[in-house]
Parts: sequence; C-alpha cells; structure tokens
Amino acid sequence: MSVLKKAPSAAKVDAQTFKSWKKGSVKVKCNARISRADHWIHVDVTLWGPEPERNNLYKVLKEHSLKRKKEFEEKGGVLKSNLGGNNEESYIKLVMSNKDPNSEKDWPIQHKWLADRIAHFLKVFDPLIENYNSSI
Repeated sequence: MSVLKKAPSAAKVDAQTFKSWKKGSVKVKCNARISRADHWIHVDVTLWGPEPERNNLYKVLKEHSLKRKKEFEEKGGVLKSNLGGNNEESYIKLVMSNKDPNSEKDWPIQHKWLADRIAHFLKVFDPLIENYNSSI
C-alpha cells in the first residue's frame, strides 16, 4: 500500500480544483492533475460525448486557446490539444515542463503552479463554456 506524504509548505489551494459542465450531450471538466507514476503534471479541459456536438465545442475552445497560447505558456508549461475520435475524449491541456512530481523538494512549486493554472483555465474557459450554445 502506498502512503502519500503531505507536501511541505504546499501552496494553499482554493477549494475549487475542478469544475464540471454539461452542454447538451457533451460533458466537460476542468481539472488539475498529477501522476507520479507517469511523471506528468498538468491542467486540462476535457470533453466527452457524441462527435458532432463535442467537436464543435472543442473547436471553439481550441481556437480561443491558440489565440492565448503565449499567455498560457508564459508562466511555464506547454499547451497541447487533441481532438479524440469516436468514443474518445478530446482535451486542451497545459503541461508543466521540467518538473518531476516525484521530487518532493519541488512540491511547493508544483502545487502553486497547479493552483495558479487551474484558476487561469477556469477564468478563460468558464465563460466560453457557460455561454456556448450548440445551435450556433
């Protein structure tokens, strides 16, 4: 059984580290994620649902994220996206570069980065998703 240690001097994280939406038959979730096993740290907006509806919302979010790519990446990270095929998820994510989630000495920096980036993702994407109308 694995025991997780509390991060020393971890940044105080807002209680909202994720948000979910339902737009028609499309489910959307914004998350902060860490995988020690796979060595990655990222924030993402992930979409699930039938292709035509999911693809339309994904294109709106991706276009907006590309316009703001410099803003997203200026505090560290690489913006990535993927339009999933049938029965696959689509996502836009910002991956923290040059940090290993297994390095406990970097946990305070990593946790602050996640807290700041999830707040920024929600600030940018929440209005777009809330106001999205699939009939447009």
